[in-house]
Amino acid sequence: MSEQKIVTVPEIATIEEIKDEIVDVKTFYLRFDNKEIDGNFKFKSGQFIMCTIFGAGEFAVSLPPSPENDRFHITVRRIGKVTNALHDLQVGDKVG
Repeated sequence: MSEQKIVTVPEIATIEEIKDEIVDVKTFYLRFDNKEIDGNFKFKSGQFIMCTIFGAGEFAVSLPPSPENDRFHITVRRIGKVTNALHDLQVGDKVG
C-alpha cells in the first residue's frame, strides 16, 4: 500500500511582512517554514486555501491571480473572530 500525505494537516508559515491596505484590510506576506514546500508552492488563479489561526479557527481565502514579486501573500478583511485574530498577529507569528 502506498503512503499518502494527509493534506488536511496545516503547513506552518511565518508572517514576514504585514501591509495595511485600507481600513480593516491587510496583506500578509508568508513564507512556509518547510523549505521544500516554500520553494515548490504553486497555484492557479481562482484557487483557495484554508488558513489556520492557532487558537481561533480557520477560514477560506482566495489566492491572488499571481504571486506579487514571487512572494506568497493573502489579503484579508477583518470581519469575524478568526480574521480578527489574524489581524492581531505580528511579523514573526505563525499561521497554518
